[in-house]
Amino acid sequence: MRILLLANFLFLASFELLANTTLKVQTFNAYGPIYARHLESRTKGLLEAIEKDPSDIYLFQEVWEKDHQETLANKLSKGHPFSGAFGMNKEFSRDGLFAFGKGKVLSHKVFNYPLNQDGLLDKVRGFFGVVKAVSLTRVKLEGIGNVLLVNTHTHPLSSKIRVAQMVFLAKKVLEHKEPKDALIVAGDFNFTPFSLPYRLLVAVLGLEDAFLQVQGAYGAHCTYCEGNTYGWGGPSRVIDYIFYQKTSGLKLLSAQINLKRGPKGPLSDHFGVTATLKLDEKREHSHSLAQARKVIFEAKEALEAFGEQKGESAALLAALDTVKGWLSSYHP
Repeated sequence: MRILLLANFLFLASFELLANTTLKVQTFNAYGPIYARHLESRTKGLLEAIEKDPSDIYLFQEVWEKDHQETLANKLSKGHPFSGAFGMNKEFSRDGLFAFGKGKVLSHKVFNYPLNQDGLLDKVRGFFGVVKAVSLTRVKLEGIGNVLLVNTHTHPLSSKIRVAQMVFLAKKVLEHKEPKDALIVAGDFNFTPFSLPYRLLVAVLGLEDAFLQVQGAYGAHCTYCEGNTYGWGGPSRVIDYIFYQKTSGLKLLSAQINLKRGPKGPLSDHFGVTATLKLDEKREHSHSLAQARKVIFEAKEALEAFGEQKGESAALLAALDTVKGWLSSYHP
């Protein structure tokens, strides 16, 4: 167990049966880099909040350090028989992704985004092995069936890089999702609602934004909020999401932004998002093929412009090839 906990991603799978067919999912950027202030007290506050309002699945980002992983794992596993840790990534590669939950793990894969550098700071992060990545974990849940859980953390600044990363994420999901899998995609996406990478992800995978479905609009809500003492500036905005796919048999029951504060202040530079879903055999579909093709074409133009500005890397050309293929033959 000690060796496995050294991995950058951890999924502990419980064989405890769900009491009913609902599935509660929590995503949260735990803000755990080595320079982050008050990590120990913030983690204590996070675990106290989780104990009061537990979920079935946790999809965390920025759980970088071994001690942080072990603290979360030891507390969350208390009282549950778990099958082990999953998700060994490349040696010296650090993606910060951490997942934990009920169910039997059937498969787990982590993919580093091939395009993630746009300046000196990215090169410095790369030198220290810090990467942005997406994980795909298939779990079997009693009363739900197989669920493909996608957890990610994307580039913090460049929208065009995030477009390429959403192309990569969607391609991996389409390659690995099995027909009977329910699909949940969550994480710190660093993009705002209705931006191009947001619309591309939703269009290609036929996803619904859980919080938006409940609220109807984001309004003044935020997950990265002005005035947060751990924040790095900028206006209040939403950049953390839980998406789900109606056509994979999921129905949304509730969703909210949570994990805002603990007894000693904010729990992170981000707020969390939680959603409760259930199995729905209707498998509704509400996305327009014409609209999807329009967004894919827009993504193609953005990637071409990025190539003209920064040069055509192999990763960028691969993303372009994918969107061109979608335009010619893909039917979302």
